[in-house]
Amino acid sequence: MQINIPPAEHEQLAALAALHGFSTAEEYAASIVINAVQLEAFAELSPEEMEESLKSIGRGMEQSKAGLGIPAKEAIQGIAENLGLKFQR
Repeated sequence: MQINIPPAEHEQLAALAALHGFSTAEEYAASIVINAVQLEAFAELSPEEMEESLKSIGRGMEQSKAGLGIPAKEAIQGIAENLGLKFQR
């Protein structure tokens, strides 16, 4: 995919990218597009599904603060095993 952006806006995008820790304006723009797509998925949830999703996120945050989280690699390995997949990294 290619998106044409006028030079002045590209410069602004590059400055914002640097401000937010991205290496390039392209990486930053891609993250914005991905976030927009993910936001659309949330918009399709019913109010009840959204409420449950937010409660789940809240529970996860509280568990993490309490030191009950597990390392991401371990979590991914567990999910892969549950799905019958092999995860090696």
